[in-house]
Amino acid sequence: MNRNPLFTAYRDTDELVQLKEWFFNQKEVDNRKRAIAKVKSLKTRRHVAHSLDMTSLLTGIILNDESGLVDSDTLILSYTMAVIKFVNGTLDSLQQASHAIPLHALARELDIPSYFVETRHAGSHEHLPSLQMLRMVGKNIMDWLWNHYWCEIRPVSEQLTLKDLEDFRPARDFDYINWAPEDFEELIRNELKTFKRIRKVDISNRRADKPDTTEYKKTVSSLINLQTQEPQLFLDVFQDEILSLHKTLTDSMLKGLLILSKPLIEELGLEFFHNLILRLSELLNSSHSDFVKQWIQNLLTCDFKSPGIFTTTSIDQIISILKRENLPHNIDLLKALKSSKNLENNQLSTNKLEKLINVMARFQLPSASAPAKRSIVDISKDIQYRRKKKRKPFKIPDDTIKTPIWSPIKDWYPTPFGVAP
Repeated sequence: MNRNPLFTAYRDTDELVQLKEWFFNQKEVDNRKRAIAKVKSLKTRRHVAHSLDMTSLLTGIILNDESGLVDSDTLILSYTMAVIKFVNGTLDSLQQASHAIPLHALARELDIPSYFVETRHAGSHEHLPSLQMLRMVGKNIMDWLWNHYWCEIRPVSEQLTLKDLEDFRPARDFDYINWAPEDFEELIRNELKTFKRIRKVDISNRRADKPDTTEYKKTVSSLINLQTQEPQLFLDVFQDEILSLHKTLTDSMLKGLLILSKPLIEELGLEFFHNLILRLSELLNSSHSDFVKQWIQNLLTCDFKSPGIFTTTSIDQIISILKRENLPHNIDLLKALKSSKNLENNQLSTNKLEKLINVMARFQLPSASAPAKRSIVDISKDIQYRRKKKRKPFKIPDDTIKTPIWSPIKDWYPTPFGVAP
């Protein structure tokens, strides 16, 4: 437990309970001006909570609006600035990722209506909203502050003791519920770029192992969370950003990418590793088949530090993926797996692989890859052969009786189709 004292602008929560009564209870006496003055005095002592500050600010604007002494332009500017301050101050605390997260996604996490964010955007970058719209938004912000801040404030006598908090669990970390696919894709891509940047610096400093830095841990944790939320979309972006199949890569470049991504693959776990092998195996007959084959071979022969990647159960899963098609690529990959160091102490899997390779070699299907290119000599010989065999055009003798295709019929007249003549 943290035993350091926590300094606040107020003496205890009873002062907040009093402010709560002044701000929201106007049945007998309207103490809102008194509450605003109290908050101003608290701010001279120390920083106050954002919700408390926004309640005081919006209450002052509403009082000016109700007085009828302030012109509409001033009220529009006041309401607009209050909305901007509320949205920015509330959502900025959730910007914990390496790259900025869309405000609409953050607003959904805190149950903030999307039109709050839209009003903030309009006030910052477009024409100012109407006064009627801003009054409605201001009232709804006050309702939100009540439901998410003030209603939880109770007197000291009613607060829970430490014994009552034994089963207390802190609120869950920020997750990605109700995100749009484009939000996920952008965030995954940005986090992978951050990971690549950290790893490149690490590799250049001859530290091949994963770095023990706060930024690295934060990025990997975010990537694991994203992969859990959207596994297929994560695999798509990983294929584009890390595997780089759309680029022309040499063997050394492919090995460098494996060294770069190896710690992340280990962190993402066994299920992701199997899904990655499955995805690559489906691309063996594509235009990038050579790069795909090299990637799978590098993954199968890589000395991962995670002990669970090449267990007997895991190897059986990999074998079931690679034996789906009996093609030369698949047989070569099974041979690479059999000869790798990962199976040195696994005689059961080695024997199983040897039998499978022999059976697949006996009943091997022809490769679906493009045929080998013909040489210029072969092409020229083929042309000469065709020229020799070329036939002369057939001529009809002049004395041949020509039979006309069409012959005229006398006394013919047209009739409708289907009617006998």
